[in-house]
Amino acid sequence: MAAKASPRSHDLTGFTTLASLRVPRTTRTLGRMIAISIPLLLVLLFAVKWVQTAPGRGDVIALNPEDRVQQVTALVPGRVERWFVVDGQQVKKGDPIARIIDNDPDLLIRLAAEREQVVAQISAAEQAMATARLDVNRSSQLYAEGLAASLRAGIAAVPEDAPGIIVSLGDMPNVTAPVLDRLAQAFTDAPEALAVAPTLLGQRGNPVLLSRALFPAVAALTGDQGARRLLEEAGEAVIEVPLDDPAIALDVDTPEALRAVGG
Repeated sequence: MAAKASPRSHDLTGFTTLASLRVPRTTRTLGRMIAISIPLLLVLLFAVKWVQTAPGRGDVIALNPEDRVQQVTALVPGRVERWFVVDGQQVKKGDPIARIIDNDPDLLIRLAAEREQVVAQISAAEQAMATARLDVNRSSQLYAEGLAASLRAGIAAVPEDAPGIIVSLGDMPNVTAPVLDRLAQAFTDAPEALAVAPTLLGQRGNPVLLSRALFPAVAALTGDQGARRLLEEAGEAVIEVPLDDPAIALDVDTPEALRAVGG
């Protein structure tokens, strides 16, 4: 009975040339070197600390990286004495980063003083805003009540020792100080007068000076009316000052008109 050959055995008796082939010694040596080198390279890659470098020009500023000057942007001024981290190092929450020295010992006191100053400025701004609101509300009320309300507010602000007041209109910007001086001088020369008004070619203009004797009548005015009616009722008690200045009769009501008169 013939014996069966094992599936793992190879009968090369029929292939004499193939059976005579052998792996060259050089190849076997090279394979052993590669098999040994790969594990050694892996060990070196994981065990040796590598430093990344780059070619280029530069100057040596410090032999120790911790001694180099580094710009730091921080809320607290000072000098960095020691770094606890290096570039690229992972930092966990709570880990120290640097130690700062030569900082201001009165920093907290100074910050508290600066805070108080800012608080005071905010309080002043709030007070100014509240006053501005009052002014706006008052101006709106006066505007709604008409011209007479502005006159009443004006005479209410006059000092008690003032003998009179000059009412100058806001839409007559070319009236100069010499005109006001002429009105004041005429009233000084005739203190018994109820009012002083400038004239141009026989026509009355503005501004006008009102004596304190007219203040009660001005306080009683209502609506959108000025003191013209009071001047008409005063008759000869109004002193007229002739002037050759057209500004006392020129009022400006639009931006175009203001630019036309050089404003």
